[in-house]
Amino acid sequence: MKQVSRRTALVFGASSGIGFATAKLLVEHGYTVYGACRREMQGHGVHWLTADVTNPASVQQAVDKIAGRSDGLDVVVQSAGVGLAGAVEDLSDAEIAAQMGPNFYGTVHVLRAVLPIMRTQRHGRFIQIGSIAGLFAIPYQGYYSASKYALEALIEALRMEVKPFGISACLIEPGDTRTAFTGSRAFCAAPKEAYAQAMSHAVGVMERDERNGVRPEKVAKVVLRVIRRSRPPVRVAVGLDYKFILLAKRLLPAAVLEWMLCGKYLGSGK
Repeated sequence: MKQVSRRTALVFGASSGIGFATAKLLVEHGYTVYGACRREMQGHGVHWLTADVTNPASVQQAVDKIAGRSDGLDVVVQSAGVGLAGAVEDLSDAEIAAQMGPNFYGTVHVLRAVLPIMRTQRHGRFIQIGSIAGLFAIPYQGYYSASKYALEALIEALRMEVKPFGISACLIEPGDTRTAFTGSRAFCAAPKEAYAQAMSHAVGVMERDERNGVRPEKVAKVVLRVIRRSRPPVRVAVGLDYKFILLAKRLLPAAVLEWMLCGKYLGSGK
């Protein structure tokens, strides 16, 4: 027998970090929540599903299970992703594919699976966890930034295409967040000596900021607020500091922003 629920949410990348915090918060606020992730999980009031966003068949199977148990799919949050550090010159094709797979193609696979349901029911909300790195390219995180920049364009186009079907989409832009993402960051397998010192410094700054960043629960609260808004904006930054950064992106010359980023991550404004 199908469960009758007007508020059903599906969260990808729900096993940890922002995805886990979001799934728990939505349960607390009365949603029927399905959490999709690669490893088996139990508890927390979440209906757990095993899915790998890099495998479209796996994603489709998870969505089909929900379709058989509920009367609709109101909210989808895509939080799954990985980080890979290395110079633009150094990363191999395989490493680049491993970065773009979960972060970009993972979202494509999720959209292809959930949009037919949302179009049929004539409503739905898609929330993409993006990153401030999708607005400012970070040295030695070039391909991570590229994957997040790609999501910016994808969601902007998606919003216009699905609006006639009552579907909305929004990007949540966290900055440094205190999650297991820091410890699971992968590194280029064959870095050149020319970049070694600068990369070590830049990644050290990133990791320090992440460990002192906001808790994922704060990001989850922003996700909930966006879900509740009648007209969600294209993107929402998390925290006053990052709202200021978004404003700076619009107002400051590109050369000034580049100088600021070099000073922060490379220890030099050159």
